Amino acid sequence: GEVAPVAGFDYDALHFLRRAYLLQVCGLPVTPVDELGGDYEQLLEMFESTAQQSHLVWHYDHAGAYVPVDFPHPLADDELLAGGGPLGSSHTLLRELEAVAPALGIDPANPPAPPQPPLGPTELEEPAVPAPYDASPFARERHVWLGLHAAATRSLAQGSMIVFS
Repeated sequence: GEVAPVAGFDYDALHFLRRAYLLQVCGLPVTPVDELGGDYEQLLEMFESTAQQSHLVWHYDHAGAYVPVDFPHPLADDELLAGGGPLGSSHTLLRELEAVAPALGIDPANPPAPPQPPLGPTELEEPAVPAPYDASPFARERHVWLGLHAAATRSLAQGSMIVFS
């Protein structure tokens, strides 16, 4: 089938969202950050088993896919990792996004409109289009959340895969 870009964001912003999710799911205060520091790596180490069970967190930044099939934990074996990364569930990704939404100031039942998708597929080293202005201290996390939410809801509605590229 055809590939339709749904969202574009930079890797740091994706890690900011993953950090917020890990803090929230581990019962820690979700606080904004301006840059990634050692605390994110510490979170991943301290809560590795939790991270490995998360479809949002335990995924490559630039590869891998989500499928519209419901399963509890990301699938990752040598063959998947060699071929492009873990396989996640669009269903579980959507549930994880909905779980972290309130900490970011998003009503998961009535989220804001997603940002405009890129005009076409982007290259790995291509800079992401800047996010629209958002006065929230979680602006970058919210931008990624909205893009992933749009991708997950489209995946489930159309029965299509989400592919990171």
